[in-house]
Amino acid sequence: MKKLYSVLLVIVLTSIGVNYLQAQATIKINDISKPAVSVEIKASDNDVKDALENYFEKMDAKWRSNGGLYSTSKVSIPQLSSDKLDLYFSINSTGRRNNEVTTVLMAVKPSADIFIGDAIAVDMFAKMNGFTNTFSDIVVAYIKQREIDKLTKEAKDDEKQRVKAERKAGKRTKDADKSKKKLEKAKIDGK
Repeated sequence: MKKLYSVLLVIVLTSIGVNYLQAQATIKINDISKPAVSVEIKASDNDVKDALENYFEKMDAKWRSNGGLYSTSKVSIPQLSSDKLDLYFSINSTGRRNNEVTTVLMAVKPSADIFIGDAIAVDMFAKMNGFTNTFSDIVVAYIKQREIDKLTKEAKDDEKQRVKAERKAGKRTKDADKSKKKLEKAKIDGK
C-alpha cells in the first residue's frame, strides 16, 4: 500500500513539476495581459531583435515595433499551425556586455482576441515552447552571417585599397621615370 501511495505521490509531483516548467508568462497587449511563452537567449537585445526581424522578413512577414512590443501578422509557421498567426514579442535584456541575457516573451493569436495559453490549445502551447527554443539558433546564425558579411565587406574594401595603392605606386613610378629622364636630358643639354 505504501508503494502505491509513493507511486501516486511521484505521479502527482511530476505532473505538478511539468505544469510548473510550462508555466505561462504574460505580455501586456493594449494594457491587457495575454498568455505567452518565455525563452532566455545569451545575446544582446539588439541582436535578438535584429535576428527575429530578419527571420520573419525572410518569410515576407512585416515586423512592427510599438512601444517596446514587437509583432508580425498573418505569418505561416508550420511548426505551430497550418493557419496564419499573429505573433507578439517582448524582448528585454539583463546583464552586462559579455554576460548579457535577453528574455523573449512570445504570444500567439490564431484568431480574433483568442490567445494561445496552457489552458487553451495545450498541444499548440507545447509547440510554442519548442518554437521559442529555436530562437537561440536563429540568433546565433544571424550573428555569424552578420560577421561573415562584415568580413566580406572588409576584404572587398581592402582589395579596393590595394588596387588603388598599386595604381598610385605605378603612377609614382612613371612620374619618377619621367623626372629621371628630364634630369638626364637636362644633364646632356647642360654639357
